[in-house]
Amino acid sequence: MTSPEPDVFIPFRPSNYRLDRPPVCTTLFLHARETSNIGDLRSSPFDYFTFRGETVAADFWSTVNRGEENIDNIIVGGGIFGNNYLRKPMYYERLRPRANLVLWGVGTDTPRSPPLLADFTDRCALIGTRDYEAPSIDGDRILFCPCASAMSPAFDISRPPPVHEAVCFLHYNKAYKQAAVFGDRPVMHNYGEFTDTLDFLASGEVVITDSYHGLYWATLLGKKVISLVQGGKFAYFKWPPAHATPEHFGEVLKEAADIPAYPKALAEARALNMAFYERVLALLARD
Repeated sequence: MTSPEPDVFIPFRPSNYRLDRPPVCTTLFLHARETSNIGDLRSSPFDYFTFRGETVAADFWSTVNRGEENIDNIIVGGGIFGNNYLRKPMYYERLRPRANLVLWGVGTDTPRSPPLLADFTDRCALIGTRDYEAPSIDGDRILFCPCASAMSPAFDISRPPPVHEAVCFLHYNKAYKQAAVFGDRPVMHNYGEFTDTLDFLASGEVVITDSYHGLYWATLLGKKVISLVQGGKFAYFKWPPAHATPEHFGEVLKEAADIPAYPKALAEARALNMAFYERVLALLARD
């Protein structure tokens, strides 16, 4: 017997909808969400890829602080760097999915730190590191995969030619004396709306930055980049920029013709993310 028609119109909402069987899998995506850092906010594969079953995104730090065990799969990244948690059991021991722990586009290596610990990698079903040719890569469980933000359709917007010789995209917690160091060059910090950020980066012939995602996104836009950071989490960046200190970037800028640009970087980053996505889908389908 069919149910009687309701007396009033009930609009469709996700809360009205119920599957007639349990979802194939339940996947929790973790990245830094309770932050103003646009690089952290836009780096989760949750925003760019579709998975079967129930999927939820949550803040990494608050989740590891309370622990999470009642979920099938946990996918961590991006915007999370290895030194913050991979080598600190008090963080990663709390992430215990029933099936798979996956890292996607995370930072794993610096020149002064050892490769990932085996007791951690053994717990991970798959790791995608944003660090190109890093010591932790084994070609099997640990693969090179840059930040998933490359998949954003905001990169496909047609933008006008640059109007500035150089623009400065700076991490908000750096204490540069901008007026003295950068003069009257346009400056933006790494918080705000994502499309506005890409528009700003695209407005310069050269991008001067100390932000990892500033370096990454400017490269994907085909810009010449002067990085104010050398080594550390920038050491294994796939598409090497020019380097300079804040006090001497002007000398490098004078030789802008010699700064490399990588017009194929966006296509490369997207292809790598698509390949990693296929690996993750195959992994989840086995459960």
